[in-house]
Amino acid sequence: MTRQHPVEFIDRSFRHPVRILFHWALALLLGAQIIDGWLFIYDPVILGPKAEALAYHATLGVLVLLAWLGLTGFWLWERGWLHLLQLDSLPIWQRQVALIVHAALLILIPIEGLLGWLGLQMVGTAVVVFGFPLPPVTSLNSGLGSILLAGERYLGLVIAALVTVHLTAVFYHHFILKDEVLREMLPRRRVPRT
Repeated sequence: MTRQHPVEFIDRSFRHPVRILFHWALALLLGAQIIDGWLFIYDPVILGPKAEALAYHATLGVLVLLAWLGLTGFWLWERGWLHLLQLDSLPIWQRQVALIVHAALLILIPIEGLLGWLGLQMVGTAVVVFGFPLPPVTSLNSGLGSILLAGERYLGLVIAALVTVHLTAVFYHHFILKDEVLREMLPRRRVPRT
Protein backbone atom coordinates (compact mmCIF):
# COMPACT_ATOMS: atom_id res chain seq x y z
CA MET A 1 0.00 0.00 0.00
CA THR A 2 1.34 3.44 -0.94
CA ARG A 3 1.57 5.96 1.84
CA GLN A 4 0.11 9.42 1.50
CA HIS A 5 2.50 11.95 0.00
CA PRO A 6 4.39 13.33 3.06
CA VAL A 7 6.18 16.04 1.11
CA GLU A 8 4.00 18.94 0.10
CA PHE A 9 5.62 21.16 -2.50
CA ILE A 10 5.08 24.84 -1.96
CA ASP A 11 4.49 25.71 -5.58
CA ARG A 12 3.77 23.38 -8.48
CA SER A 13 5.47 25.82 -10.88
CA PHE A 14 8.72 24.58 -9.33
CA ARG A 15 8.13 21.50 -11.46
CA HIS A 16 8.32 23.44 -14.72
CA PRO A 17 8.80 21.04 -17.70
CA VAL A 18 11.85 22.92 -19.00
CA ARG A 19 13.43 22.78 -15.55
CA ILE A 20 12.78 19.03 -15.44
CA LEU A 21 14.37 18.72 -18.90
CA PHE A 22 17.50 20.55 -17.70
CA HIS A 23 17.59 18.37 -14.57
CA TRP A 24 17.48 15.09 -16.50
CA ALA A 25 19.85 16.35 -19.20
CA LEU A 26 22.34 17.33 -16.49
CA ALA A 27 21.85 14.01 -14.70
CA LEU A 28 22.51 11.95 -17.84
CA LEU A 29 25.40 14.09 -19.08
CA LEU A 30 27.02 14.25 -15.66
CA GLY A 31 26.69 10.47 -15.32
CA ALA A 32 28.37 10.05 -18.71
CA GLN A 33 31.07 12.55 -17.73
CA ILE A 34 31.79 10.71 -14.46
CA ILE A 35 32.09 7.38 -16.28
CA ASP A 36 34.24 8.96 -19.00
CA GLY A 37 36.53 10.59 -16.44
CA TRP A 38 36.91 7.30 -14.56
CA LEU A 39 37.71 5.43 -17.76
CA PHE A 40 40.18 8.11 -18.82
CA ILE A 41 42.16 7.59 -15.63
CA TYR A 42 41.72 3.88 -14.94
CA ASP A 43 41.13 2.26 -18.35
CA PRO A 44 42.23 4.62 -21.14
CA VAL A 45 42.43 1.78 -23.68
CA ILE A 46 38.61 1.75 -23.98
CA LEU A 47 38.51 5.42 -24.97
CA GLY A 48 41.02 5.19 -27.82
CA PRO A 49 43.71 7.74 -28.69
CA LYS A 50 44.29 10.37 -26.01
CA ALA A 51 43.54 13.37 -28.23
CA GLU A 52 40.18 11.94 -29.29
CA ALA A 53 39.33 10.95 -25.71
CA LEU A 54 40.14 14.48 -24.48
CA ALA A 55 38.04 16.04 -27.25
CA TYR A 56 35.10 13.80 -26.31
CA HIS A 57 35.57 14.64 -22.62
CA ALA A 58 35.76 18.39 -23.31
CA THR A 59 32.68 18.31 -25.56
CA LEU A 60 30.77 16.36 -22.94
CA GLY A 61 31.92 18.92 -20.37
CA VAL A 62 30.53 21.80 -22.44
CA LEU A 63 27.19 19.99 -22.71
CA VAL A 64 27.23 19.47 -18.93
CA LEU A 65 27.86 23.20 -18.47
CA LEU A 66 24.99 24.12 -20.80
CA ALA A 67 22.57 21.89 -18.88
CA TRP A 68 24.02 23.24 -15.62
CA LEU A 69 23.46 26.82 -16.81
CA GLY A 70 19.80 26.12 -17.59
CA LEU A 71 19.15 24.31 -14.32
CA THR A 72 21.01 26.92 -12.26
CA GLY A 73 18.98 29.66 -13.96
CA PHE A 74 15.77 27.94 -12.90
CA TRP A 75 17.16 27.30 -9.40
CA LEU A 76 17.89 31.02 -8.94
CA TRP A 77 14.71 32.22 -10.67
CA GLU A 78 12.48 29.92 -8.62
CA ARG A 79 14.50 30.35 -5.41
CA GLY A 80 14.93 26.57 -5.21
CA TRP A 81 16.56 26.71 -1.79
CA LEU A 82 13.29 27.98 -0.30
CA HIS A 83 11.40 25.00 -1.71
CA LEU A 84 13.82 22.63 -0.01
CA LEU A 85 13.76 24.46 3.31
CA GLN A 86 9.96 24.71 3.42
CA LEU A 87 9.26 20.99 3.16
CA ASP A 88 7.84 20.93 6.68
CA SER A 89 6.97 17.23 6.59
CA LEU A 90 10.68 16.35 6.48
CA PRO A 91 13.02 16.60 9.48
CA ILE A 92 15.12 19.74 9.43
CA TRP A 93 18.36 17.79 8.99
CA GLN A 94 17.03 16.20 5.78
CA ARG A 95 16.08 19.61 4.42
CA GLN A 96 19.51 20.97 5.31
CA VAL A 97 21.34 18.02 3.71
CA ALA A 98 19.18 18.38 0.58
CA LEU A 99 20.05 22.07 0.39
CA ILE A 100 23.78 21.44 0.91
CA VAL A 101 23.92 18.67 -1.71
CA HIS A 102 22.00 20.66 -4.35
CA ALA A 103 23.96 23.86 -3.70
CA ALA A 104 27.30 22.03 -3.67
CA LEU A 105 26.55 20.37 -7.01
CA LEU A 106 25.52 23.67 -8.58
CA ILE A 107 28.69 25.36 -7.29
CA LEU A 108 31.25 22.60 -7.92
CA ILE A 109 30.25 21.52 -11.45
CA PRO A 110 31.46 24.70 -13.22
CA ILE A 111 34.55 24.91 -11.00
CA GLU A 112 35.57 21.40 -12.06
CA GLY A 113 35.11 22.28 -15.74
CA LEU A 114 37.19 25.43 -15.34
CA LEU A 115 39.99 23.53 -13.59
CA GLY A 116 40.10 20.96 -16.39
CA TRP A 117 40.06 23.55 -19.17
CA LEU A 118 42.76 25.75 -17.65
CA GLY A 119 44.84 22.75 -16.50
CA LEU A 120 44.92 21.21 -19.97
CA GLN A 121 45.88 24.51 -21.56
CA MET A 122 48.64 25.09 -19.02
CA VAL A 123 50.23 21.70 -19.70
CA GLY A 124 50.14 22.46 -23.44
CA THR A 125 47.21 20.25 -24.47
CA ALA A 126 44.76 21.74 -26.95
CA VAL A 127 41.16 21.70 -25.73
CA VAL A 128 38.90 20.67 -28.61
CA VAL A 129 35.12 21.07 -28.33
CA PHE A 130 32.74 19.88 -31.06
CA GLY A 131 35.79 19.44 -33.29
CA PHE A 132 37.03 23.02 -32.85
CA PRO A 133 40.06 23.93 -30.72
CA LEU A 134 39.40 26.53 -28.05
CA PRO A 135 41.76 29.50 -28.12
CA PRO A 136 44.32 29.48 -25.30
CA VAL A 137 43.45 31.82 -22.44
CA THR A 138 46.53 31.16 -20.34
CA SER A 139 50.24 30.68 -20.75
CA LEU A 140 52.10 27.40 -20.36
CA ASN A 141 52.87 26.39 -16.79
CA SER A 142 53.08 22.62 -16.55
CA GLY A 143 53.50 22.61 -12.74
CA LEU A 144 50.38 24.65 -12.07
CA GLY A 145 48.51 22.87 -14.87
CA SER A 146 49.23 19.50 -13.27
CA ILE A 147 47.94 20.80 -9.93
CA LEU A 148 44.75 22.09 -11.57
CA LEU A 149 44.19 18.75 -13.33
CA ALA A 150 44.69 16.89 -10.05
CA GLY A 151 42.16 19.28 -8.47
CA GLU A 152 39.73 18.55 -11.30
CA ARG A 153 40.15 14.82 -10.69
CA TYR A 154 39.52 15.10 -6.94
CA LEU A 155 36.62 17.48 -7.44
CA GLY A 156 35.16 14.90 -9.84
CA LEU A 157 35.27 12.36 -7.01
CA VAL A 158 33.50 14.82 -4.68
CA ILE A 159 30.83 15.43 -7.33
CA ALA A 160 30.40 11.68 -7.82
CA ALA A 161 29.96 11.30 -4.04
CA LEU A 162 27.35 14.09 -3.99
CA VAL A 163 25.50 12.45 -6.89
CA THR A 164 25.53 9.19 -4.91
CA VAL A 165 24.03 10.96 -1.87
CA HIS A 166 21.41 12.53 -4.14
CA LEU A 167 20.49 9.17 -5.69
CA THR A 168 20.35 7.54 -2.26
CA ALA A 169 17.87 10.19 -1.14
CA VAL A 170 15.78 9.65 -4.29
CA PHE A 171 15.59 5.92 -3.66
CA TYR A 172 14.84 6.51 0.04
CA HIS A 173 11.91 8.74 -0.89
CA HIS A 174 10.65 6.38 -3.57
CA PHE A 175 11.05 2.98 -1.91
CA ILE A 176 10.99 3.71 1.84
CA LEU A 177 8.79 6.78 2.23
CA LYS A 178 6.83 5.86 -0.91
CA ASP A 179 6.18 9.53 -1.62
CA GLU A 180 5.91 11.46 -4.88
CA VAL A 181 9.35 13.12 -4.97
CA LEU A 182 10.63 11.03 -7.89
CA ARG A 183 7.34 11.19 -9.77
CA GLU A 184 7.35 14.98 -9.38
CA MET A 185 10.65 15.06 -11.27
CA LEU A 186 9.48 12.86 -14.14
CA PRO A 187 8.08 14.43 -17.32
CA ARG A 188 4.31 14.38 -17.41
CA ARG A 189 2.02 13.74 -20.29
CA ARG A 190 -0.50 16.45 -20.80
CA VAL A 191 -4.03 15.34 -20.12
CA PRO A 192 -6.49 17.14 -22.39
CA ARG A 193 -9.11 19.16 -20.57
CA THR A 194 -12.65 18.01 -21.00
